[in-house]
Amino acid sequence: MSEYIEFRLSKQLPKTSVWEVLSKKHGNVLGVVKYYGAWRQYAFFPSNETIWNTECLTDIIEFLKKQNYLRKGIEYKPVKPSVTQAPDHITFGGPDTAVYEQSTEEWLLKNSVKSAKERPQKISDQELLDYIKNRTYRCRTCSDLKKEVLERGLTAIDAYDGMICGGVEDMFIKRGRY
Repeated sequence: MSEYIEFRLSKQLPKTSVWEVLSKKHGNVLGVVKYYGAWRQYAFFPSNETIWNTECLTDIIEFLKKQNYLRKGIEYKPVKPSVTQAPDHITFGGPDTAVYEQSTEEWLLKNSVKSAKERPQKISDQELLDYIKNRTYRCRTCSDLKKEVLERGLTAIDAYDGMICGGVEDMFIKRGRY
């Protein structure tokens, strides 16, 4: 089913099952799929400190859909969401979405990168320092970087190579690092 992850039945309960989600490469447990009574469906419970890309998440979604359909006694036919581009239009669709078309020109106008005039201008170093100083960061990563910036200056953002969260990404963008 998946190139990078596998689902191994770990527990068979009277009405439901529990599967471990394992890395095919390393064999470590990345999470579990089990029935979540409050939602009346199977759900994915990732292990702490795991990182997921869209391909693996899509595989997990497909597995969840299959198990939820089977639990209801409905045959499940897997269909991965698709985006097919043609020269004059783009067709969007998937198993749970309505198919619609849009001209390529309309799509590009709606989703294109803004021109240089429309992009926000880089703020001055002093404005960025004031912005960081006056902003409240709620996670430890952001708070630690804020502290370093206030002690060492904006070069702390340039030298930072740790975990990226929303606040750090915001500092990167405003600094022009992205």
